[in-house]
Amino acid sequence: MKEKAFIMLFMVIIAAAFTAAVSTVHFVTRERVELNQKLKRRRFVLRVLKVEIPPAASLQEINHIYEERVRETGLYMDAGSKERPIMEGLSETGEPAAYVFETSGRGFWDLVRGYAAINVDLRTIRGIAFFQQNETPGLGAEIGKAWFTQQFDGKAIPAEPDAEGLFIRLRPPGSELGPHDVDAITGATGTSTAVEAFLNRDIGRLLEIMKTQQ
Repeated sequence: MKEKAFIMLFMVIIAAAFTAAVSTVHFVTRERVELNQKLKRRRFVLRVLKVEIPPAASLQEINHIYEERVRETGLYMDAGSKERPIMEGLSETGEPAAYVFETSGRGFWDLVRGYAAINVDLRTIRGIAFFQQNETPGLGAEIGKAWFTQQFDGKAIPAEPDAEGLFIRLRPPGSELGPHDVDAITGATGTSTAVEAFLNRDIGRLLEIMKTQQ
């Protein structure tokens, strides 16, 4: 009887120790994953602001650059849920230079998330980059490539959207491009259309929000 009790106690202790170890690993791993995700997003924010990050910059240096060049505005793209904060990018002298916000929506296959920066004049795109997407490799996934996102750099935002409610258009490759147009991705009409839709929605939303602050 004592032997059975000992075995049961031993099994309980082993199970408890194993559970504690797994929980500890999960907690530590989760913290590291969250930290890496936070750092990744900060890199993208600095990228769309065109703030240079030294190639060999440490985590501490990146965070320092971010804290010097980015600040919260207390405004949100989704005011009701206080999600997708609007941030202010600062110049080297500390002057407001651009507004940064998360732009996101359903792509052809899954959720697409990125950051966009618009100069404080609200008339010029400074930069766009996508940090989350699961579109088709070689097709829709090209939205994550520099050749695609760099097209938006310096694009003019009209004072009012066109008849279809668009500020920026993604035109079929080979089309004649106007000051508010960029090339869509060949063979990825679904992804291009989705990006055009949620990007224009969010540009319009930012303009509305910032007008209330003037």
